[in-house]
Amino acid sequence: MTRARFRTIAPKLLPIKVFQDNFEKAARLMEKDVKAEFEKAVSKWKHQPYFRGYVRIDANRIYLSVGTQDLVFKFQDLGTKAHIIRPKRAKVLHWVAPTGDVFAKEVHHPGTKAQEISKNIQETFADGLMAEYFDDALVQSVMESGHAI
Repeated sequence: MTRARFRTIAPKLLPIKVFQDNFEKAARLMEKDVKAEFEKAVSKWKHQPYFRGYVRIDANRIYLSVGTQDLVFKFQDLGTKAHIIRPKRAKVLHWVAPTGDVFAKEVHHPGTKAQEISKNIQETFADGLMAEYFDDALVQSVMESGHAI
């Protein structure tokens, strides 16, 4: 009877710093791409909102946020209910229509239908592309740490 000898091969631990760096790069790249999607969505608007991105990474999660303080964007994104517009300082409202000057004490605005820009971008990235960013970061980390896939 032949005896077999087995040897245990214990690979080195993967360095955590490599993973942290690559995941941070992936999060910042994703934040940049999400911000670009928002800017593209409003690129034809006369009024251009300013979007700000934010990335925070801790031991348990990656927090990524892109948003704006712009109320015009908020009203277009979320929509508005029907409401009455009244003048604040003047006695009447005034605007120029194709037929000429128009004056009114109040206007019954029908509301604005939501464009759902934020929802659509979130669905695109969170439900689809986010895995690609972080899968690539994982593969890159494993390769950099000397392990083959």
